[in-house]
Amino acid sequence: MDLDFKKVTVEDCDFILKIRNDDSTRHFLHNSQKFSSAQFKKWFVKEKPEWIKVIHRDVEVGYMRTVISYPDIEIGMDVCPTHRGKGYAKEAYQKLLKNL
Repeated sequence: MDLDFKKVTVEDCDFILKIRNDDSTRHFLHNSQKFSSAQFKKWFVKEKPEWIKVIHRDVEVGYMRTVISYPDIEIGMDVCPTHRGKGYAKEAYQKLLKNL
């Protein structure tokens, strides 16, 4: 599988929220609240998260959330519901860990 990574920017807000606000995604999140575009953009600009967009053949399939508070590193991935069950998360984690 050929996956590409790109850094998530505030311009990716609609893509992130499409996945993050989906009921099937929120069910698994620590904070299951839905966020508006304005709320997300304000948070993103303030926090400057180091997130990674996962792309397969020019199609955005998900994003990886990272939190680094040395010595701990947390990584999570949210996959677009229409792309789940196809091995993207497994492949993305393997690629990310290899690149680290």
